[in-house]
Amino acid sequence: MILYYITNKKNLYSIMKNGIEPDKDGKIHLTSDYHLFELKKNDIILEIDTKDSAITCFDDCNEKDILCWGKIEPNNINKIV
Repeated sequence: MILYYITNKKNLYSIMKNGIEPDKDGKIHLTSDYHLFELKKNDIILEIDTKDSAITCFDDCNEKDILCWGKIEPNNINKIV
């Protein structure tokens, strides 16, 4: 499943080298439609192939907030949109 991750471009080098680390609860917030967000000046959008990652979307969750559990490896980050 292809999802998107929005971050500040200053994080790009680290993300491409180390991947995306989950927050303290073990999750990463992704979206299926990055057009739902108003991007800030230095934001970039990364296309993520979640492959075998555990994905959760609750009944009250919308396309803005899909949870990925665990780290996303650099080889799952395809391109900058």
